Amino acid sequence: MSDYLKKQLTLILGVIILLSAGIGCSDELSTIGTSILPNDDFFSSETDNSAILTASNQINPIESWDASSWIIGTLNDPVFGTTHSDFATTFTLGTIRDTSISNHGDSSYALKSVILNIPFSSVGLYGDTAATHRIIVYELSQKLPSGKLFSDLNINGYTYPEIVGDTILSARDLQFPVYADSAKTIVSYYKFNIGAKWAVKLKADFANKLYNMTEANTSSVNAFQDFFKGLYVTSELVTSPNNGIGTLIAASASSTTIDINYEHYKPNAVDATKNDTVNSIYSLYIGTQYPKLNRFTYESSPNITFNSTNTNQLYVQGLGGSYAKVNIGGDIFDTWKNKLYNKAINNGEKYGISAVELEVPADTTKRSNYFAMPSSLMLLCKDYKGDMVIPTFISKSDSAAIAYSSTYANQRTTIFSNSSFNTSTGIYSFKINNEYFQKYLLYLYNPQASGLVPSEVININELYIRHNLIPDQNFYRVVLNGPQSPESPMKLNIKYFIYK
Repeated sequence: MSDYLKKQLTLILGVIILLSAGIGCSDELSTIGTSILPNDDFFSSETDNSAILTASNQINPIESWDASSWIIGTLNDPVFGTTHSDFATTFTLGTIRDTSISNHGDSSYALKSVILNIPFSSVGLYGDTAATHRIIVYELSQKLPSGKLFSDLNINGYTYPEIVGDTILSARDLQFPVYADSAKTIVSYYKFNIGAKWAVKLKADFANKLYNMTEANTSSVNAFQDFFKGLYVTSELVTSPNNGIGTLIAASASSTTIDINYEHYKPNAVDATKNDTVNSIYSLYIGTQYPKLNRFTYESSPNITFNSTNTNQLYVQGLGGSYAKVNIGGDIFDTWKNKLYNKAINNGEKYGISAVELEVPADTTKRSNYFAMPSSLMLLCKDYKGDMVIPTFISKSDSAAIAYSSTYANQRTTIFSNSSFNTSTGIYSFKINNEYFQKYLLYLYNPQASGLVPSEVININELYIRHNLIPDQNFYRVVLNGPQSPESPMKLNIKYFIYK
């Protein structure tokens, strides 16, 4: 018999023995918290609610200098508190306009208007669509700092005191109206008009400043930005019929423009005694390489206690500035590293782990038509720099792929799966990669045997639940049950089998 056939026969016999042992002995479910999996003769459970500690933490100010969307408005959330968002930005020169416009003594040219256009190419909205906001525009008196900008930048001292434009707008301005009759009586609104925009007409003095730019002002981008340093756009909640909730709306940052609308009178080609009017637009754009930022300010609800491990509930919202921290007690890992690898204390029994899962129930009573829950959440760890990251490792299959071809040189496996919300159970379930979990336990028991070096070890004792790594790009929030919750607590499920 060849060596290959011997190996295959040994493997088959091993599987048969393992299956027989699993059925003849036990296949148990060890649960930190109360088990929600089937509790029949094939499963059993153990409970330790003290092994997990959790807390709600506030998100540090985020890097918002390179956001693809502006978020603007005010949202009053009865559970999370009040969130306000606005933005400041630098502009750059657009297409070269007719050089004769620089001759402002030429009466054949005339300014019509200067409009700030805030488009909503892909509308994201949260809150009350009927709420109205006063959009207020200020001119920057000094340039925004270069480099990375954070969402908590204090705008005081960056603007002139005069308002250069304002108007009352609503999310309804971005929706198709439904008319009751030919008199255009609006009865409701439906779906967003993709491509719609908010337009703010800027005041005459400021409009003339931009229209009367000289050739020196437009000789280079630097010269232009010395002349016009940018705009700060903020808002005030005016009305919100639905309990004062307000609205937050995401606009397209890269497509925001200032349009200088002017007209030029030219002699008619046929009758020189008559003039033809030519309407033109000169647009100023937001360049990706120039300073801009989205600002967020929070006034958290007094019901939320941050950094406390004695609360039953956890608060997660990117835009609301909070996430959940989960500490899995070391006793859990000590117990399982001994069960798997310390044969001296297991009376000849051998343990194997088939699945590891963190189950996080949501408090569905806190959601409403205005405050939707995220469809999925992320489970993260901190890297050596202290940044929250999606943790990965090189699995056996990754190693095989890397050895096979350089094409797979950077292939890695994620340690946690993102959790989709199960509407029937009300639970977010995160699966923890079984191969890494056992490798981590082996590292704790015998670092050299694990094959892991310290720089490759991802500490899964301390976990973080977030909605999005880019918190300025989502609105949703959720209240989660902690391990001390009297109803449906958070728990870690470890499914295992024993054989001899």
